[in-house]
Amino acid sequence: MPEDGLVHLFTPFYRVETTTTRYIQGTGLGLPIVKEIMEMHQGDVWAESTLGQGSMFHILFPLTISSSASEELVHNVIHGEAQPASP
Repeated sequence: MPEDGLVHLFTPFYRVETTTTRYIQGTGLGLPIVKEIMEMHQGDVWAESTLGQGSMFHILFPLTISSSASEELVHNVIHGEAQPASP
């Protein structure tokens, strides 16, 4: 994807126009909707691209766990237990 396309990737109705994508239908709303949803949940989404090689999309989901679940997770990691104990 060209670098100028990466800058506008999450702009509503923006579409990267190349000879490869010219015939693919779409509105340019999918990625802006994903970005909005992720931000509503305190997450993030971004993309990296190398022209001629491909693009990589990253989605960051926040994880909030209770203190008891946190203690259980630490215990399991320290003791090498693969699965958390049943509630």
